Order: sequence, then structure tokens, then C-alpha cells
Amino acid sequence: LRAAYYGWNQDFGVADIARRGQVLEWEKYLQQTMRYPSSLGYTAEALNLVRLSKTKEARRAAGRAIALDPNDPEAHVAMAWALIVSGEPEEALNFLATAIRLNPKYPSHYVLARGVALFQHGDLKQAAEVFEEGFRRNPSAIAILPAYASVLAHLDRRKEARETLLTLRPGSDQTTLENLPFAFPVKTWEGGSKRF
Repeated sequence: LRAAYYGWNQDFGVADIARRGQVLEWEKYLQQTMRYPSSLGYTAEALNLVRLSKTKEARRAAGRAIALDPNDPEAHVAMAWALIVSGEPEEALNFLATAIRLNPKYPSHYVLARGVALFQHGDLKQAAEVFEEGFRRNPSAIAILPAYASVLAHLDRRKEARETLLTLRPGSDQTTLENLPFAFPVKTWEGGSKRF
């Protein structure tokens, strides 16, 4: 699933994964996986449902993943994303804390989820600190940079936001930076939506 989000499909030899308007190949594999339910299978299903904005179903799938293996940190991250897209960042942060406790050497997608939850909760300063520390810890974690730049811009730290985006796309002009295709809506503490 992350292969589709981050464009790793070519690296894994799954060329059809990013085709628009067609049933994605990995959805077929997910259906096959669910013949033998596991925490990993329900986690993948939950993340797919999050992508489709099917929040109730995503929460249910993540709950099944956690029930099958309460010590699977990825299941807790999947529940956090389901809660984030449901507009419940405080609860999402609780699941992320559990995931981090279970996996103290956590990967950068935990940082992304935590920063987005903090952004959604309205704690922009803490979100910026989480992204900054996450990127310092793993400078190859470029997937967190668009969200980090957005938080910096909301904090009126626009020069730093621009520099952050230039780290992602060196040499880009302003128009290119303004049109990066990484924007996504999240429900906010005000009940509306903001764009990263």
C-alpha cells in the first residue's frame, strides 16, 4: 500500500499499481490475503479504506488488526490514520503513542501520522517540532516534508517552509513549489478542512 502512496511500485516490480481508473493490483492481493485474516491483512485493509475516506470501515478493520495482535505497532498506526481522517486527532495521538512504545525505533511514517494529528489538533508548534526531529533523525524521510512545510507556513515561518520544499524539489521556481501535488485535506479542530 505504501508503494502506491510513495511511488515505490517500480522498485518492487509492480508497474500497474499507480494506474488511475482501474482496479489496483494490490487490492486483488488484499482480497486474497483476507482469506486468512491476520493483523497485517486488516492493517492493509484499514489503510486502503482510509485512502478511500471510508472512515467507519477503516476503524473497524484497524480494530480487528489490533484485536488479532495488540502488539502490532502498524495496526495502531492504521487506527491512528482512521481516526485522523475521522476528525479525532486526540484519540489518534493515543494510538500513535502506543505504536511508538511498541516500536521505539519507529520509521518515518509514524512521524508523518503524529505530525498530521498534531496539526489537526491545532498544536502547530508541537507538530513542527515532531517533523523537524523526524527529519533530523532520518534525512531520507522526504515524505514528511510537504506536511512539515505546511505547518511552518501556518506558523508564518514562510521562508523556512520554502526552504523545506526546496529540499524536496531543489531548484524549483515558486510556481512549481505552489503546485506540488502533495496536498491533502484533513478535518481540523474547527470542523472544517485545511489543506497541506
